[in-house]
Amino acid sequence: MNNLAAAFAMQGRHAESHDLARSINTKWPEYFFGHIFMANSATFEGRFDDAEQYLRPILRRQRFHITEFRAMATANIQLEIERHRLDVAQS
Repeated sequence: MNNLAAAFAMQGRHAESHDLARSINTKWPEYFFGHIFMANSATFEGRFDDAEQYLRPILRRQRFHITEFRAMATANIQLEIERHRLDVAQS
């Protein structure tokens, strides 16, 4: 379902994408990539505090699959770039 939400976003069907992502996050609140999708959406909408809340539990994890680490790092870097905190994003 997360891939379907991403496909909707790629097609410009943003309302459907966000609705599906919210549904995924509600039904499966522990789903890693659901948190990433919601954090990215919040970042691009300028809701930086919300994005940080989605990322916070993920950043506490000790172990990641390589795809999870890449998604987490990318989301966190993008958030810091959008906040104009380039020094934090670079580190």
